[in-house]
Amino acid sequence: MTDTWDRTLFDKELKSILETKLPVSASKISALQHLATAHPQHHNYITQCITRFIETAPPDYRLAGLYVIDAISRAVHKQMRKREEANEGPLVAEGYLKRFTFVLKDDAMIGCFEPCTAKDKVRILSPYHFPTFSFLFFSFFFFLS
Repeated sequence: MTDTWDRTLFDKELKSILETKLPVSASKISALQHLATAHPQHHNYITQCITRFIETAPPDYRLAGLYVIDAISRAVHKQMRKREEANEGPLVAEGYLKRFTFVLKDDAMIGCFEPCTAKDKVRILSPYHFPTFSFLFFSFFFFLS
């Protein structure tokens, strides 16, 4: 099976968030999630792109990067549950969860969200917005408040 992955597709789709007005649409987040889960073998590159986006985007758009992480994580968890129910082996996409956990524990990421608005900080800390990583987000962003 040949890999039809084109890195520029994900990059362009992620950067196109900056061309839209806030809030970022669910369809845009969903499109990024579908691109990422369709190519799990490239989880390192995709995680790096999202991290770079969060670090370099204007503060108002950084929350969108977390929405992309959350969407990918939810999709991977859903795939994992289906595989467990079918008693199948490990999933290649689990690499996303490991990479996101590693990246979100990095102290350098905390500084990325300091210039965000108070409203965005509340959303970041809210387990209702990011239930997949609510515990991780809470411990990670504890220093923001």
